[in-house]
Amino acid sequence: MRLISSIRKLGYRQKIILYNLGIAQDNLKLLEENSCHLEIRNFNFSNFPPSMTQLKSYRWKSIVIAQVLRDYGSLWYLDSSVIFEKSNVSHVYDLVNCYGKVRKRPPMLPSYSRDIRENREPHENGWDQKIWENNLQECRKSQYLLHGYSGHGILSVTHPEVYKYFPTNPGELKKEKAKMYDAGFVFAVNTRQTMMNIVKWYFLCALEEDCMAPKSAVLGCQFVDDDRFRTYAGCHRYDQSIINLVLANQFWYDRRYYVSQIVDFFHIDRAGTSGNFQDHMKCI
Repeated sequence: MRLISSIRKLGYRQKIILYNLGIAQDNLKLLEENSCHLEIRNFNFSNFPPSMTQLKSYRWKSIVIAQVLRDYGSLWYLDSSVIFEKSNVSHVYDLVNCYGKVRKRPPMLPSYSRDIRENREPHENGWDQKIWENNLQECRKSQYLLHGYSGHGILSVTHPEVYKYFPTNPGELKKEKAKMYDAGFVFAVNTRQTMMNIVKWYFLCALEEDCMAPKSAVLGCQFVDDDRFRTYAGCHRYDQSIINLVLANQFWYDRRYYVSQIVDFFHIDRAGTSGNFQDHMKCI
């Protein structure tokens, strides 16, 4: 309800699709009665392997994203912890719309030069227009974009068993430019690149019992000497580990190409917020 109200208060009138994984009936009634342009879809667990019902392995997330991209040209996927703060996000759309406009890209930097760039460029803080303009000129970003940095690299929080399914370059994956970003906040466009190179593997991994959730996987991490990139911390981030690994493998192990680098239009609040959101869930 908080998420829906944050969207509607900014004037967005687009349809919101809510996937029901087991919402209580009284809460469903509140949502239906107080929201506009809200479609509630019941997740059909019977169509998938029994492991899909283990909700905290988050396999369902890749299914939801694949299904909605099948039906629409693009989507924002939002966990309920996301709060929108800005009504105009055209600066994010420009990062993928540039593919229809760019004529000549600058040459791709080699890996060692991008290592240097990662250490020199400031981390995301608001909207850095110089970095944004450079990204538009280069126009090499994924059309499946993540946004919120999780505070560590991919290798440190990805169970080693995963690499049986996704061969990778561990040397590149240990570098700081292979950062992990939240899987719960995505802008994606239905293109062949998105569906065949990214979503397909994300989806298939969810169906394979030991791919997204190896049997010994746990959430709790033990970072040795606060090393958040080069050493495995004994934990696993389930769907988040998989989508970040797929994107890194596709985009040169460099977060610059699979994240928006723009953070001025949202914030994340996982603690929950008390209050009456029912009056703000209608379309303005």
